[in-house]
Amino acid sequence: MIYLLGAIIILAIAVTGIMISRRRTARKTLQSIRKSWGQPKDDPSDYYLIERYSNYEQAKNKPYHKLSEQTINDLDLRGIFAFIDRTTSRIGQQYLFKVLTEPSTSLTNPWKKLTELFSNTALREKTQVLLHKLSDRDAYHLQSLFSEEQMAKPKWYNLLFLNLTAIICLIVLSFKYPVCLLFLLMPITISLIVHFWNKNNTLVYMQSLPQLNQLMIVAKELNQSNPELYQEEVTDALGKLKGFKRKYSLISFRPGGNVQDELSALVFGLFEMFKNFFMVEVFALFELLEELKEKEQAILTLFEYVGEVDTAISICSLQTSDANLCYPTFSSEEKQLTATNIYHPLIPDCVRNSITIHGKSVLITGSNMSGKSTFLRTLTINSILAQTLHLCFADSFEAPILKVASSIRIDDNLFQGKSYYLQEVNVIGDLLKQSSASESSFFVLDEVFRGTNTLERIAAAKAVLSHLNQGNNLVMVATHDLELVELLQDSFDLYHFTEDITNDELVFDHQLKEGPLTTRNAIKLLKISGYPQAVIDEAMSLSKEC
Repeated sequence: MIYLLGAIIILAIAVTGIMISRRRTARKTLQSIRKSWGQPKDDPSDYYLIERYSNYEQAKNKPYHKLSEQTINDLDLRGIFAFIDRTTSRIGQQYLFKVLTEPSTSLTNPWKKLTELFSNTALREKTQVLLHKLSDRDAYHLQSLFSEEQMAKPKWYNLLFLNLTAIICLIVLSFKYPVCLLFLLMPITISLIVHFWNKNNTLVYMQSLPQLNQLMIVAKELNQSNPELYQEEVTDALGKLKGFKRKYSLISFRPGGNVQDELSALVFGLFEMFKNFFMVEVFALFELLEELKEKEQAILTLFEYVGEVDTAISICSLQTSDANLCYPTFSSEEKQLTATNIYHPLIPDCVRNSITIHGKSVLITGSNMSGKSTFLRTLTINSILAQTLHLCFADSFEAPILKVASSIRIDDNLFQGKSYYLQEVNVIGDLLKQSSASESSFFVLDEVFRGTNTLERIAAAKAVLSHLNQGNNLVMVATHDLELVELLQDSFDLYHFTEDITNDELVFDHQLKEGPLTTRNAIKLLKISGYPQAVIDEAMSLSKEC
């Protein structure tokens, strides 16, 4: 009786300790969630893993529009993603990147219902605590279960059943004929060899399968946490994956298990021996993979459900930050765009600009560092955010649905032996192909054909820009070439950025101004930089002759 009472007390203490530990962990998680609310993440992003789901989904379903790698690099879109990413789970992070790089045709805000729901702080924090269970880096690999080919059974797999039958028969016969135990040596040896061979297979799935188990737990709790979050498809998907739980429990994904005392070690050792002799893990793993192959859609359903919820919370966090945001308006009129006090979210104290485009495209002139390239990126980034998150960094933003393509940052491709100019030719060639599509496009270019001589550059640039400007396409181009102003002024509205030289210092106001550029300060800049006066005089003389 005393021993029983002692055992009960020890068990009670152990359970209490576990509960206290779990509550402490939950409290720390909640404190971390509250501290990070409304703030960008400070941990680095592993884009190779983050983008895997996006690459799979967009290759499989061929969306209305997928941003090219050129445009992603032109706009520093990964930097934008890092700023707006307030997700809790790795799945949410992967889903958000896919959303950001896949502008849609939706005229209504698909995030409105969920973001309004998560204005309830208690519900939102409860949801984030659940999502935190999928914050381990291993969760990045979950998408491989529906996006990659799974390991197939070896050709000799069915022979294992014969080996298993031999072991069982010899064990049964040994009770009457003990000599049969000698014949067990060979089939037991085969079982052990196959078991340890299979350990390498379980290592391949050590990151993904445990996370699928976690995903099912999180999705189930989310689906039951609030009527507004309930989806029948999620319930159906969980039902289809019931068999996974049973088979998953038979496989050890952590070498050595989790043994903490001698009794546990003994029980664990005996169970492992049983699994080794009867190849339990081998049969369980391949049957599990066979089942998952048939249930890929169910896994994808749970993945997208959790990803959508986490992305909506990330948008809520962005909305409660100190950023100046607005909801975009989508117009039916083509070749039209209006932005008021629009700005770049990554530039501290960014100068805000406004622009109204109606019926024509836009050509912007100005010197280096005056703000041309930044404004191009600002307008393009917000155009993308309008069609993805339905938010813009501006007081107001109105535009039609547009496919975005750009040529802003071109690099020499040394590994393929391509010069800057040839690389630029290829990039702009892709834009020309897109310009003849039935959907309206927004083309953004900076210094067209800067890699070649002035005469041919201006001639080619004029021809390309006129072609891109056909139909309802909207073109925005920045250039130093004032000759393009005269060639394109009938079909392009003219804007410019200027700078002043005050007290021998170059001063930029970064304000967009209407009309063509009328001042030239390039040679003056040489003077304040300390160039010899002879160089300055000759340059001024030649510029007047040109």
